[in-house]
Amino acid sequence: MRRLKFLLSAMLVIALFISGNAQQNNVKNNQKNTPLKSQGLQWVNVGPTNLGGRTRAVMVDKNNSSIVYAAGVSGGLWKSTSGGTSWSPVNNTENMFISSLIQDKDGYIYLGTGEYFASPLGDNNGGSGFRGNGIYKSTEPNGSEFQLLSATQATNVSSPFLFINQMAVNLTTNRIFAATHRGLQVSDDGGVSWYNPISGTLATQNCYDVEVANDGTVYVAMSRYIYKSLNGDNASFEQLANPWGTNVARIEIAVMPTNSSIIYAVIINNNDGNLNGAYRSIDGGANWELIGPGGSTTFYPFNQQGTYACALAVDPHDQDHILMGGIDLWEYYYGGNWEKISLYYLDETSVLYLHSHQHKIVFDPNNPDVIYIGNDGGVFKGVRDATYDIFTFTNANRKYVTSQFFTIGCNSYNQLMGGTYNNGTVLLPRQTTDSTKATKYLYGTGGYVAMSNLDRKMIIGSYPYGELYRSNEFGGNSQTFYSSGVTAYIKSIGGPEAPGSDGFSSYLAPILLKEGYDFNTTDSITFINKNDTTLHIGDEIMVQNPVSGLYISDTLTIELEPGDSIKVQDYLFANLFVGLRGSVWMTRGLHDYSAPPPWYKIASIPNNEYPQCMALSEDGDYLFFGTTNGKVYRVSNLRQAKDSLSADDRSVYCVVACDQIYSISNRPITSISVNPNDPNKVLITCGGYGNAIYVYYSINALTDNPTFNNKTGNLPKNPVYSSLIVKENPNVILLGTEYGIYTTDNITISSPNWTKDNEGMGNVPVYMLTQQNFYTYNTPNYGVIYAATHGRGIFANYKYRIVSIDDYNNNLSSFYVYPNPTTDFIYIINQDFNDPFAIYIYNMNGQLVFAKLVSEDINSTIQIPVSSLNSGTYIIRCEGNNKVYSSKFIKE
Repeated sequence: MRRLKFLLSAMLVIALFISGNAQQNNVKNNQKNTPLKSQGLQWVNVGPTNLGGRTRAVMVDKNNSSIVYAAGVSGGLWKSTSGGTSWSPVNNTENMFISSLIQDKDGYIYLGTGEYFASPLGDNNGGSGFRGNGIYKSTEPNGSEFQLLSATQATNVSSPFLFINQMAVNLTTNRIFAATHRGLQVSDDGGVSWYNPISGTLATQNCYDVEVANDGTVYVAMSRYIYKSLNGDNASFEQLANPWGTNVARIEIAVMPTNSSIIYAVIINNNDGNLNGAYRSIDGGANWELIGPGGSTTFYPFNQQGTYACALAVDPHDQDHILMGGIDLWEYYYGGNWEKISLYYLDETSVLYLHSHQHKIVFDPNNPDVIYIGNDGGVFKGVRDATYDIFTFTNANRKYVTSQFFTIGCNSYNQLMGGTYNNGTVLLPRQTTDSTKATKYLYGTGGYVAMSNLDRKMIIGSYPYGELYRSNEFGGNSQTFYSSGVTAYIKSIGGPEAPGSDGFSSYLAPILLKEGYDFNTTDSITFINKNDTTLHIGDEIMVQNPVSGLYISDTLTIELEPGDSIKVQDYLFANLFVGLRGSVWMTRGLHDYSAPPPWYKIASIPNNEYPQCMALSEDGDYLFFGTTNGKVYRVSNLRQAKDSLSADDRSVYCVVACDQIYSISNRPITSISVNPNDPNKVLITCGGYGNAIYVYYSINALTDNPTFNNKTGNLPKNPVYSSLIVKENPNVILLGTEYGIYTTDNITISSPNWTKDNEGMGNVPVYMLTQQNFYTYNTPNYGVIYAATHGRGIFANYKYRIVSIDDYNNNLSSFYVYPNPTTDFIYIINQDFNDPFAIYIYNMNGQLVFAKLVSEDINSTIQIPVSSLNSGTYIIRCEGNNKVYSSKFIKE
């Protein structure tokens, strides 16, 4: 009888190495013999330490230029004591969505929260802004502890302190000004109480900016006007002349500190986000001169994004010199021309490079030749060359860990990657001298990612709206790989034909990679006898899998003459799934780099629906996906889907079925998690603000009519962005929320108790959670949980990491491996294993290089061919029913 032996990758080991009660008893992890609880998670930041995230608040200490403060819009406050060369986080505040900061005359620091200009939605589909909850004040001058000013606590959407766009301070009187989304707020008592000094119908309109000159004169940009007061007193503001009209989406202002009559204003169009006009006044706003006309094809600083990114500053030593930030940084001297002085697409090491989208420009009050810029790439420092009167720039993001991740991927080689907001799709190889530094794979905004465990160099990244790329060189040799049938179909249902265009998919098209083995596959690899001699019945042959480079072993049942060939069953598979407009697609040809692989449409949904998140059952037979409008679908029979006939739902022979199993009216489904041990148990989470239910759970998700029960319990009523069911104990659930991680140790009860588990992380949004559950020998991160935060990079938790496997020989007195060293074969004499057992061979890097299942002639001498292995030391491991044997051998 024919006996097939096989080599498998790390995926195989999950089934053969980890499965079974005997194996589970041998697993040691950090919580052995103790119950898993919903408290006590310790999170460790793993980077990137060389990338900053969107920054709208930068401030130089008024007395010490070496001290600089900066705040990520979702990463909290950071401090540098070296003029921006390195940073450290300041004590976490309850709300880390800092949009502005000031220092009063006594040294107290104020933090304004909430990012109005990023349009917070709470949907986890590209949304990057968040609501604030008021203003925080340091408990002492230059302090690192902050308390929320109770009078500013934003308890509902009508509170003016939900979004603080800008703050300013009169350094003589210590009067504090806050430009909020519902008007100007003023405090004369250090933030204890506040009032709106402007009356009238526009008093509670969006207040974009506030500036205070040295003499106390205050300018406020609100609605489509600029207001002025000589001192900021209540009812002292007057509305200034408005030559720019009503087409206004945002106004940014800058006043000359030593001459309050000199004021500049940049007006952004309401209809397209471009420049309406840049203006200058030399008489305190009584008259305005247009110095930068909008509508120009050559002067186009905002590229329709001025509502989101607009910055303005006047040189404190030259009232005729200003800097304006849009996509890039521009410079203007009165009477001259506008000059672009940075380019976002230059090499990042260039002295003229600034990351795109400028949000804040700050002159060092003690040295006007130094500026700091906050943009989508964090913090940059500019120094003016006195000889040539030009600014050169350096990246000032070392250890300013504020990058905003949407997604994360990991593999069993301890490598990470993720998609970020406007900071690219980045790689953390984690095998370099500084394992916390990232390199960029794709630039711009990154979407979903995936990493192969069959081929450690194979990665998948994406841009918004479903533009996929793959690389088989860990970032090099990148290519798109949709077939023409995919793009043609999207066009046929009303979408654009080109990936990357609005309407091709949701903003972030979900992708999933499932790799492993399939004993029922019809796939095969051709073995050719290249020897000069005949191979006989019973001989072992080895053929290399072109996907992973691993070997599959077989025992010949026929004679094979030189030059003859035979098909050997190939168990390995790699299924990649992507959710696009009105459809979900699968390819089985990810690793075939010769041409775009065939894609199969495994699910069709209404053309105006967009998948937003996906999850697979452990065996790969069921795919669950949720949409942007609250629908949940189940795709079944995927293990039988092999080709266009069986997998594509347009085929009459298709075996795949897609069913809607739940619906939540007009709420985005932000995540789905499937119990690794029971696909009937499925958890879904929802986004959006102002709702009562955010977590649902089903214990019969595979039935015709599943029920999903509310499991929100005592969870705070904020968007939930991600979820994870812990493999080691599926009753333990992790949720990634707008304010960090919440956990429960018992999802089965009717109203679970959720506990905040943010130690080491802080109240930062967590957009994705994943657990590394692929095992190879000496895998360093098996069981590690990774969190993609939108504001503080990537965190890891090691509580469930398997730190060792009990290698014991069970007194196997009649089990021998010889010869050692060897060249061509090793032999196993077995009289202890009486049931089928598995043989694994690992190299010293922990990579599985050979696997064989022994199910026949168990007690005979077993021959293992090793001639194809490189010279070196290897570990052979044999596992059976409650028995394990392991040893080293040398291949010469």
